[in-house]
Amino acid sequence: MISVPRKASRLVIVRKLKVVNSSNFVPNLWIFLAIGVLATLTSCKTQSTPISESQHSGGASSEEASTPEGKLHDQLSSGIFQADASVSSITGAIQIADEMAKSVKMSEAGAAITDVLDVLNFCGKSMAELIDESPDEAEIKKDFVKYDDLRIKAVEIANDCLHDLEEANGVLDSLKSELSGDSLGELTLLQTQIAEAMDDVIGTIEGFGGKVEPIG
Repeated sequence: MISVPRKASRLVIVRKLKVVNSSNFVPNLWIFLAIGVLATLTSCKTQSTPISESQHSGGASSEEASTPEGKLHDQLSSGIFQADASVSSITGAIQIADEMAKSVKMSEAGAAITDVLDVLNFCGKSMAELIDESPDEAEIKKDFVKYDDLRIKAVEIANDCLHDLEEANGVLDSLKSELSGDSLGELTLLQTQIAEAMDDVIGTIEGFGGKVEPIG
């Protein structure tokens, strides 16, 4: 190593101090700091992206990871929830039909509305039987066949109810030419409510993992 005389060394230190105390140093320092921060952020972002994408592509979806018991639990829970909504909308239709049956004279139209009311009451009771506390996965695992049979039966009941509602709506269609004024308005309101109930029953069928069966 080359030895530097003390005076020369002191001169170098003084020169360095002058540079440090110069007015140009502060702006340059901020520039260097900004460049350093930017470089660090860019580096972190570049490194984090592949990790995130890898984790995303490598993770299994909830559907793929679901067990048969978990899938059946979800179907029962969804079906029961939709069945509760169906009972609510059918109850609304019953209330409207009951008021119509009281206001419409006991003619052929009045008798038809009474028949529709009977159908709605029966359908409402059938759907209410589907409302129960959903078993957990551990309970389903103990007797999978039992709960799957209940699910299949629930789909059949909901399909029967849907067919009854469709037929009741057809009966109401045939009454439009016989009613007028407030009675016709009530009829339209009843059909709207039955249509809502049908949508809820379809939701029940699909919630239980079933398919809508055509009439016949």
